[in-house]
Amino acid sequence: MEDSVQEINSVNTRGKRPSHAGKLCFRDAQARYIRETFWAGLYEEVENLTFLLDKATSGNRLHDTTPLFAHTQQSLDFSMYATSRKGSDFLIDHFLSNIDPFIRLFHKPRFRLDLDQFYRQEVSFVSQRGDFETLLFSIFAFSVHSLHEEDTIAYFGETKDVMVGRFIVATQKGLEKINILSTHSLTALTAFALHITLLSEIDSSDLEWTSLSGLSLSIATRLGLHKDGEQFTLSPYAVEIRRRLWHHLCLINVRALQIHGIEPFPVSAFVDGATKLPQNSPDNAWDACEFSRKLPVAVSGWTEMVPALLSFELSTLTRAIFEMGIPEHGSESMYLTKCDQMLLDAKTRIGVYYSQNFLDEPIHKIMKDLIVLNLQNLWFIARQHLLKHRTWATRELHEELFRKALHISEITRSLKKVYAGQHWDWVFHSFYETTKWYFASTMLIYLRNHTEQEDPEVQRAWTQVKIIFNQQKDGQGALWKPLLALKREAELRRDEVTGEHRNGDGPWQAPLLTIQGADPMFAQWGVPGLPLSPDSDILGKFYNPVLGEYGQSG
Repeated sequence: MEDSVQEINSVNTRGKRPSHAGKLCFRDAQARYIRETFWAGLYEEVENLTFLLDKATSGNRLHDTTPLFAHTQQSLDFSMYATSRKGSDFLIDHFLSNIDPFIRLFHKPRFRLDLDQFYRQEVSFVSQRGDFETLLFSIFAFSVHSLHEEDTIAYFGETKDVMVGRFIVATQKGLEKINILSTHSLTALTAFALHITLLSEIDSSDLEWTSLSGLSLSIATRLGLHKDGEQFTLSPYAVEIRRRLWHHLCLINVRALQIHGIEPFPVSAFVDGATKLPQNSPDNAWDACEFSRKLPVAVSGWTEMVPALLSFELSTLTRAIFEMGIPEHGSESMYLTKCDQMLLDAKTRIGVYYSQNFLDEPIHKIMKDLIVLNLQNLWFIARQHLLKHRTWATRELHEELFRKALHISEITRSLKKVYAGQHWDWVFHSFYETTKWYFASTMLIYLRNHTEQEDPEVQRAWTQVKIIFNQQKDGQGALWKPLLALKREAELRRDEVTGEHRNGDGPWQAPLLTIQGADPMFAQWGVPGLPLSPDSDILGKFYNPVLGEYGQSG
């Protein structure tokens, strides 16, 4: 039996190993697999197989489709979610100005063209209306999420939470209406991707978005997004859009790994013809016509794609460090050396890029700040893994991680205020939602054993803990429960020392702005008269060559 199996395997491995998957069939922005062995005998009778991409009508179904969200078909009425043309234009413009720079899923000229056809209700656009309407609802929801409370009240006369909730429900109903589980449409999958991203932004402790993330990648592989479009007779524009969508879905999947420890989608299995990164070219360089074969020249300097490309690189780095896991006993030093080298290589590549290009606009500065925060966080994560080893879990390491967690938490909240004027504070909220769990647990473990009420670091840490717990909704999430237990224990030990129960006021409530001692560069970020971010040499000054310490004075 074993010899027979080996013989079969040897036949399959001679020359180029054949694929067991079907062939990808494309039409416009749609794709699906077809089984060659079945359709091969029908080519003479059925010359054009693109009808397989047509949407199934309800009359052809023997049973109702399985609803992904908790809505009945009778409730799929979108009239109550409609917004005025003026309101729609405002939210779309806000999205393209303040969210699209960081989440690059669209080709803006083509999107504007599709939007015009949607508003004019052109007959040629009828088959895409449902997909595009759902995409608009997802855009509206994300756009409102990035606004401030006073903005939504001033422009729409409603609170932010009410508007976000309404558009989320509209998106969910739209996804159900277009049957996202069996879609062939990239537009529909893009709407789904935005919806999942928003859910993770609103409450990263919830598990729903992590399940939807895995589902979205399964749908993407069904559409062949895991295979680079250059292998097929697709236009360069179509190849580019598929790359953007695939890598964004992978990025969200890594976020699920980072927050919940969920095993990531096995993208490493797609080695042959794997989807490449998007090209560093501006939108106006691409010809969105499906018949165009014009491939724009890749740019070495800054384009509107750079923030997304940097995010993809950081996401890949994050995945690599998390997948290394906890080192075995005896290999800790080698593990740290490898992690630090990976971080140093990333810092060097990005630092060289910034030094070769004069980058002094707000978008350049915010990306620089995000890079610093992400690299610092990965340095923190790499060393936190060592706490599992008793010989490495020294008091010095605990103190070092505590200070790092405190500093990054404070800096993130400060940067959030700095960029609020551009409505880019949601970017730091996103980073905070991803990392606050690690920082909160580290600070609480330290506070459980350090109750010195006159210690400024202890006071600042309690301030950050209070800020984090003020964000909890019900405390029932899997991430909140252990933190609540840690918090109660730390509070009990604190109260035993102070001899009284405090409600968060007094010396335990440190002013948010009295934190200049945390970092000599930190004070710059809260002063209106100073630049939006630290000076241009931040990549050299902000942390040492192994990304270990903030630059401390004296």
